[in-house]
Amino acid sequence: MPANRCYISPEKKWLIITLSTTLNPHEIAHYTGVSTRTVHRVLALWRDTGSVTRTPLQNGRPRLLTTSQVDYIEGLLERRPDMHLSEIQEDIAEVLDVHVSECTISRSLSRRGISRNRRAAHTNREFDEEQDQLQAPIAECNLPELHIHFHAPSSDYSRVVLHFDS
Repeated sequence: MPANRCYISPEKKWLIITLSTTLNPHEIAHYTGVSTRTVHRVLALWRDTGSVTRTPLQNGRPRLLTTSQVDYIEGLLERRPDMHLSEIQEDIAEVLDVHVSECTISRSLSRRGISRNRRAAHTNREFDEEQDQLQAPIAECNLPELHIHFHAPSSDYSRVVLHFDS
């Protein structure tokens, strides 16, 4: 038969502890309006833990990815910031034998403060550096008014389109 427990405030529980110095559990139950069993339960919890409330070891559901697994993913992103979630998912399935959804990977990274936008911004900085490296040698050629326009879709930075203006 399931327990029929009502919420009892911490203040009332501390009152039970205080009254326990002078009254027996039956009297405490009568004066506080709780059952004798509740009085015994509160007193036992206080004796065992020094507190009148239980605190869970972990709130919510356990994480699917451990700290070391998320560390591994962070290492992947440090080496390849433009890595897609699907690529990360495949990599950890192959290397770590961990099978989780892309959403789980994304949430785990978000908890660490890594968002897709930050990774995209980092990738754009790398693209800008590559663009500068390509423009320098061309500038030394003394060509007439050469303008280079770089077009890079979000995932492919290898395509460069040159426009010659005269």
